[in-house]
Amino acid sequence: MKTSNTTLSHNTNIHKIEWLVSDSKAHLLLVHGYAEHSGRYDHFAKFLNTKGISVTAYDQRGYGKSNGLKGYVDRFSTYISDLKQIRAQIKRPVFIMGHSMGGLVAAHYVVGKMGEDIKGLISSSAALELDPKLSPILQALAPILGFLFPKLPTEKLDKTYLTRDPKVLEDYMNDPLMYLGGTRARTGAEMLKAIKQIRLDFDKIDLPLLAIHGGGDKLTMPGGTKKLHTDASSTDKTLNIYPDLYHELIHEPEKNMIMNDIANWILERSN
Repeated sequence: MKTSNTTLSHNTNIHKIEWLVSDSKAHLLLVHGYAEHSGRYDHFAKFLNTKGISVTAYDQRGYGKSNGLKGYVDRFSTYISDLKQIRAQIKRPVFIMGHSMGGLVAAHYVVGKMGEDIKGLISSSAALELDPKLSPILQALAPILGFLFPKLPTEKLDKTYLTRDPKVLEDYMNDPLMYLGGTRARTGAEMLKAIKQIRLDFDKIDLPLLAIHGGGDKLTMPGGTKKLHTDASSTDKTLNIYPDLYHELIHEPEKNMIMNDIANWILERSN
């Protein structure tokens, strides 16, 4: 494992981790989810290494060891620009995997990017559908609140449905690199807007697609993953909804099955 720092737009210092293997069969670029950081994927990356797959991940701005106000982004497009700049540093074709909010970032990034530069998209528990419990009034107020009080912490993320593994949940809550505060008003408003936009553009995604979600996930909606799979123009697309599993699939008790499914999908398309 190799760690480094790279300066991206707005002079933001971004923490990057690489798990590289010699003569690798494929390279995965990983985009983590809201509130977390790339170090939580160490076990997953090392597993992929045993299969001959190299991995690059980075802490998105405002998370983990990267610079920026914790949990805050002024424009969602900044996350997409960061991914573009990190991808440019990898001098070979890649598969891109985005989890949760990272899945939303990755989906926006790959729109219209058919070709050997990106070999495929793995969408993991992606935030692609609005929570049905979110009232239209709150949706209407979100951009106003985001404009007037952009950095204001609002509702906190409900950790109940992150994982069914109590040890992982305990580590999550005690990890100093996690952001455990309330969702900042501008960040929340930008995410809502990004979700609405990407749902209009699913048909512009034509890369090989692996869309996975836990059937018991209540943090992001499995329906969004199903719609992505249905609407994507990809001729090679796979949908796996794992019954009863929660949000963080590679931290669930069944993680070995999930990681094998992902590795096998990559290797089948790595030629």
